Amino acid sequence: MKGDDASLNDELFHQAVELVHQHRAASTALIQRHLRVGWRAAEALLQRMAAETMAVRKMQNGLYLYIHGPIGEELARLTAFAQEVLSALTTDRIDADQLRAAALRHGLAKEATVSARCGDRCVCATLFEFPVVCFRPSTEVAGR
Repeated sequence: MKGDDASLNDELFHQAVELVHQHRAASTALIQRHLRVGWRAAEALLQRMAAETMAVRKMQNGLYLYIHGPIGEELARLTAFAQEVLSALTTDRIDADQLRAAALRHGLAKEATVSARCGDRCVCATLFEFPVVCFRPSTEVAGR
């Protein structure tokens, strides 16, 4: 990178983040061209962005994806939930209550107390007496 000074590296990182937001794209070529750094420096900046921000994610094919705003926030919630589920699977200790709590914690679901059947596919009506607490997709995530 331009110099070895940590503050200069941080300044370059912040410039790279601004650049990615401005262009709504994340690539080594973009960073190389605009910040006048080599490929390794550009790659290191993108790797740092992927580790420290939610705006950039490295895909399996090695390219970087710019995600920001609602999509990035939803991806962050889904990723955190998935990490919790995968962690629980390694301990063989996962149950419905644990899944519901994780979904609530990450804003993927919400609790709703209902007094009547909510639709044709409602299982609550066959399993419980009303009123009952249901867990439904969060309106923020489901877009409803």
